[in-house]
Order: sequence, then structure tokens, then C-alpha cells
Amino acid sequence: MGQYGMTVGGPIVKDKTFFFFSYEGLRQLQSTTQQFQVPAAAFQQQVLNTSPVMCTILQAFPWRASTGAVNGCAPHFTYPDAAFQPSQSNPDADQLTAATPTTVHEDTWLLRIDHTINANTLLYGHAQRDISLVNAPNGSSLPADKLQTINHPANYMLALQHTFKPNLLNEAKVYVNRSPFHNPQASALPFSVVTNSFVTLNDNTADIEVGTTYGVIDNLTWTHGRHTFKTGMEIRRVRLNQGQTADNVLNFSDDNSLVTATLDNITYNAPWCCHRLRRTFYMPYAQDEWKVTPTLTLTAGLRWEYYGVAHEATNRTTVFDLNQFHGVCLGSGSFNVPPIPGPIDTPPCPKNPSLYNPNYRNFDPRLAVAWAPSTMKGKTVFRAGYGIYHGAAQNDDLNAGLESDTFRVKTTSGIALSPAFEQTTPDLSGISATLAGSHPRALQRQNRRDLYSETWGLTIDQEIPANFLFSMQYLGSRGLRLFSRGGVDLCSTPVTLRSDGSDCVRPLDQYYPGGNPFGSVDIKRDIGSSSYNALGASLERRFSKGVSFQSRYTWSHSINDGSVGGGESSGPENVNCLSCDKGPSIFDIRHNVTVNAVYELPFGPGKDFLNGGGALGKIVGGWSLSSIGLWHTGHPLTVLMDLSSPVANPNNPFAAGGFASTYLLPDGNDQTNQRPDLNPGVPVTLSNPRPCTPNTPGMPLINIAAFQAPPVDANGNFLRFGNAPNGVVRALNSWQIDLALSKETKLTERASMELGIQAFNIFNHVQLADPGVLSLVYTPGATVGNVVANLADPGNFGIISTTNNFNSNNDNKASPNTGTGLPRQLQFMARIRF
Repeated sequence: MGQYGMTVGGPIVKDKTFFFFSYEGLRQLQSTTQQFQVPAAAFQQQVLNTSPVMCTILQAFPWRASTGAVNGCAPHFTYPDAAFQPSQSNPDADQLTAATPTTVHEDTWLLRIDHTINANTLLYGHAQRDISLVNAPNGSSLPADKLQTINHPANYMLALQHTFKPNLLNEAKVYVNRSPFHNPQASALPFSVVTNSFVTLNDNTADIEVGTTYGVIDNLTWTHGRHTFKTGMEIRRVRLNQGQTADNVLNFSDDNSLVTATLDNITYNAPWCCHRLRRTFYMPYAQDEWKVTPTLTLTAGLRWEYYGVAHEATNRTTVFDLNQFHGVCLGSGSFNVPPIPGPIDTPPCPKNPSLYNPNYRNFDPRLAVAWAPSTMKGKTVFRAGYGIYHGAAQNDDLNAGLESDTFRVKTTSGIALSPAFEQTTPDLSGISATLAGSHPRALQRQNRRDLYSETWGLTIDQEIPANFLFSMQYLGSRGLRLFSRGGVDLCSTPVTLRSDGSDCVRPLDQYYPGGNPFGSVDIKRDIGSSSYNALGASLERRFSKGVSFQSRYTWSHSINDGSVGGGESSGPENVNCLSCDKGPSIFDIRHNVTVNAVYELPFGPGKDFLNGGGALGKIVGGWSLSSIGLWHTGHPLTVLMDLSSPVANPNNPFAAGGFASTYLLPDGNDQTNQRPDLNPGVPVTLSNPRPCTPNTPGMPLINIAAFQAPPVDANGNFLRFGNAPNGVVRALNSWQIDLALSKETKLTERASMELGIQAFNIFNHVQLADPGVLSLVYTPGATVGNVVANLADPGNFGIISTTNNFNSNNDNKASPNTGTGLPRQLQFMARIRF
């Protein structure tokens, strides 16, 4: 890793104009060893000798170096034979151990200029850019499969500050924020390949978001007696341009289908670009800070925030509304095509349907008090506060319907592989394909309110001898009207088959007598909630006599129902019981301890030892030692139940149609994750977990015997949803100690040089991360002895798959290569100050 930078500043015009410039660059390369299941050499030969058309696909997998070309098909990626080991679970597969590099390139700069117009007026502004490129493995994927994050946000601001009177100050600002975000996959293939036995081959796709905000802010401050009044307003214009490239996925059901080059199905999503989302915010406020006495200050304020309704600038709006339009309603500029025939007994669709209704009720009071009792001689301070904070949510989550504005098809099963399918945009002419609009996305439109949180807290600071400060804190918050994801247009209860045998009976069927073109609908509504409570204690020593020290302990508990704020949420397993999903948030860390210290070694001029000058003083002086240590408990992990396999019970009417086991649920919901039952009295975790290696299978963290599927009736339908809670398992605890040794040497009166070495995770403590597989496959009717065992291990269930501290519950596609949880890293540092 290389990290470098500079800062420089000074006058442009003496006593008038000043500038400041800073730059920081980062270049980092890290290699992470991963394991992949790939076709074995003998299986490769069998496939290529039987079906030469499979060459392009097999070339994307790594080959043994000794294999060479097979039936005219030469490898593209080779590794030494020693990197391959026979798979213990599949004779057709090898286990490949390979390094997957991650690179980070980042350049950040800031330029600020201040100009004094006169004694009462100051003009200043800044420009800032951060150009970042991350090239990392696409999750657990082959080295050739990369997930890139290309982001170069920019911020430009110009401000005018004017003092009308000594007690009256006004500041006006204009700004532009721009964040072009691109998240492309870089792969060896223009299409994706999903198999039952081998690592997935990803395709080249990209999620493109370019966001720009323009705004003006004006703040007025007036001091009168013991009162300081502030009032102001911000007006913000939001522009978000979005699009996605094509996504073509070829699915093979088993190893034999690879040999015969027979596709189970093709799922193709056409590109959609570019939607232009626009909205405007208005946010005025007023606040009074009242110094009641020299030791007591009260602050009260009120803020109103209006987030204008987002609209699509070119009328390419796609709205999905079950209540008003009984399906999809398209704007006049949409490229999409409505179903024909459309719904009966339904009002006509307007030219430009709104995404949702406006909300004018975002009033946010703020209250705070600070008190330093005179009886405590100024050594004790109490602070308390309460506030309501509304949020506009993530802008790209307000156009849920727009993401349905794409052509999606899925082919029927049993198709011979053709080069025409092996394209970014496949040629599907001549084969049977159905529109896969069965899973559109919707956003609550009627009676929708903006999300908000209530926050309150109390802090007590106490100064104690020897320059120490002790603090106790309590912080609480409650999130309300959070985005919650779920499913609508689900199956009737009990689940019954349509008369034509095509699907289950759904609420929208009554409006489409010729056949309902939609299945379940993924919808986001403002019904989620969360809570957070934390107690903290800190002890710190201000820098004195060459020593500073800080320590903090936090106990906290965060609870939600799968909703975490701006739009990132997982739907409840039972849409009629959101409270049944309440559990620890995915970021819930119950205990957290951090300690850091700086110690200037007592040598050199001005110190206690070897304090003479000259060459010896320059050598032994200026040394300091610093360290940071942390320890925290693990985050929650949720065990899931995979119901994607076909219905197995021949008595069930869904078996003949090849429907997935999600139809066995009480509502047939195929939009959200399902959890199994807990077996009472069986421990959910096992002792001594360890990752798998080429020579050992690994020991799981999670006990598969602790789980089973919910009970079923005679036809195999589930009688209820699973009772295993969210966050039933905790990841392992984590700790790390970093150490740095630095030396500062004065070169001249105005220049000095600092040299240092920094060691991250100095003890090279191995921190085992999350299991890579947390879902169990439903296998109805299975028993082991007298114990029901209807959930099967899909392979490596509960086994930790990486030593990086990577939270598999978040949205990251690749483990970060900086921060805590990594192997020991050494960094050398040099800095010149003048």
C-alpha cells in the first residue's frame, strides 16, 4: 500500500486573499486466497468430447496446466496442478485454491480560497474532488470476475459572509454536489452461467447512477442580550440519472445438462436507460439559544422539511399500483408496453402518473440543555437533548416502479445451447419464451409519509485529577415510517391453483379475465420501525507530560423489523406479521471497547534523559509510540430456508406444474426470505469452528441439527411460517491491536521531518468472519433416525469461508482490503512540514 499527500497554503494578496490546497493519494494492492469448485479435468474432457459447443463456457473456468487443449478447445486460464484438489462432495469437480487480488486507487484534492472584500464582508469558496476506483473480487468468484466501484464525487461551494452589526451576521451559500457512481462487473464472459455444482460465471453488467444536487443556503444570526437567534433556509434541487445494462443468465440444472449442452432456462433482462429523476427540497428553520444563567443554557428550535415529489423528466414513469390501476400505469414517454388486454373495471391511466402523494407534515422540534452547577466548581457538566429528524430516503428507492420498466423474459426448459444465446443480448427467436414481468416493483403511493427518527440523550462529564475526564452517556432513538419491503398480490389463503393450472389464485386475477400477467409484486411501504439504546463510558487524559490516553466502552442494542432506513430492507417472511420479524439489526454490536494512547519517549532535548543537544539529541529525541486497540462482539446472522426447489409431494397440485416450494407457504410468497423452525434444546452453534482448507473440510460455526422446516399437511403445504428468529446466531468476537512508532526531527527553524512505521494487527490475530452459506435446502419428508431432518446442507453450510472481517449481511460485493480484521500490515511513513 502506498499513501502520500501534501498540504500547502498562504497569501495570494497580502492581508486580502489566501489559498489552501491539499492532496492525498492511495494505491493499494491486496491478494485474498479463496477456494472455488470448478470442473475437473476428466469432466472437462467428457463435456467437450460430447458437446464441443460448450467450449466458450468451459474456457471461462480455470484449467489444470497439464490438461492442454481438448477437442480443439484451448484453455484461457491455467493454474499449477498443485492448486487443484479433488472435491469431497462431487466427483466431477475440483477444489481450486487461488489468489484473488483487490486494488484500490484513490486521489483526493481540495482547494479553498478566502478573499476579504472589506472589514465586514468575506467571500470564500472551495472545490473538492475524490476520484476512486476499486477493483475487487465479485464476492466468492473466480479471479477473472471483478466487481468495480468507479466513483468520483465532487463538491463546489461559494459563500458570502457579511456582518451588518456586531450582533447581526448573515451567511449565504450556493453549492453543487455531483456523484457519478458506476458499479460494473468485469468478467471473462458477456453472459452469466449458473450451474448446480460449480462456481458461478458472472457477466459484464453495470449499475449506473449519476446524482447531482444544486442548492442555496442562507443563515442569519442575531445576538440580543442572553439570546442568540438563528434562522435560515435551504433549497435543494436533486437530479438523479439511472440506468442498467443488459443481464443474460444461462442456467444449467445439473452436471449431465453440461455434458449434453442442454439449458434448463435463460433469464434475460434488457437494458433500461436512462431515467431522469427530479425533485426539490425546501427546509426552513428557526432556533433560539438562551443563556439563562452563566451556568445554564437552553436551546430550542423548529425545522420544517418538504421533499418535493420525485418525477421523471421525460415522462418515462412506470407506476405499479394494485389499488388504483390494478397493475401498471405508464407515463407517456415510457418505452415499456402495457399488458393487452388491460384490466377491466379500472380508471384510465393519466399521461404522467405521480410516483406517490406529497407530504407536508415534516415538523421537527429540537430541544437541548447544558448545565454546569456552580456547586461543582465547573468540573461537572450535564447535557441533555431531544429532537425529531426527518429523512428524504434514498432517491433511487423512490422510483421503484421505474425499475420495472424493462423487458424481462424467461425461456422454457430443455433448450439446446446455441452460440446465439451466448451474447450480451441473446437471440431468442424461434424458442418459447415468456415475459417475466411477474415480479414488478411497486412503491406505496397513497397516504405515504416520510421516514423520521426521534433521538434523545444524556451526557455527564466529570473532570478528575491528573488531567483526566470521565464521561457517562446514554443515547436512545426510535425510527418510524421506515421503508419496509414486502410482497403483495400474493396467493389466496389457502393457496389454490388457477383453473387453467398456470399459477395460484391472486387478488389481481379478477381484473384480468384473459389471464393475469403479473405474479407477486415487490413493494416498499412506510411501515417499518427500529429502536436503538446505548450506554457508554469513556475515560480520557488530555495530552500532558508526553502522555495522552482515551478509552471508551459502549453497550448498545439495535432492534428492527428488517427495515434499516433509507431503503435497504429485507421483507418479512409473513407479510401480515411485520412484528414477527423484529430482532437485532444486522449491524447490532452489543459490546464495543476501544483504547488508544500516545507516549512521547523521554529522551532528547527538553526531556528527562539524554537531553543534551547536538547529533545525539537529534538521534534520540522526537520519538513517540502510539497504539490503538479494539474489541467487539459479533454481529447477528440469520439462518434461512431455501424453497426454490420444485414441489416434491405428488399429492400436491403444484407438483405437476413444476412450481417452487414457495407455493407451499401459507401465502405462496416468493419475494422474501424464509426462516426454518428451531429444534428445542439443540445448540445453534458448534465449538471450534474453522475455515475449510485444501486438505481439511472445515468445521461449521452453525449446527444444522438445530433447524428443521415448519410442519406440513398431507399435501405438503406448510401449516405456518418458521419460528427461528432473525439474528439467531452471532458471528465470532473480534479484536485487534495496532502500533506505530514515529520520530520527528527539526531540520531548520521552519522545517521538520517525520518518519514512522505503522503496524496494523501487529499480533497477526486471525479473525474468523461470517459463514459463506447461511441457507438450508428444503427436502421434504427426510428423517435421520427418529429426528425430522428435512433441511439439507447445500454445501459448506455454516462454514466460515474467509478470514477477513466481512459482514455477509451488508450490500458489499467484496470484502474490503483496509480496516480491521485483516492479516498484519506494515506501513512506512514520511512527512515534511515547513
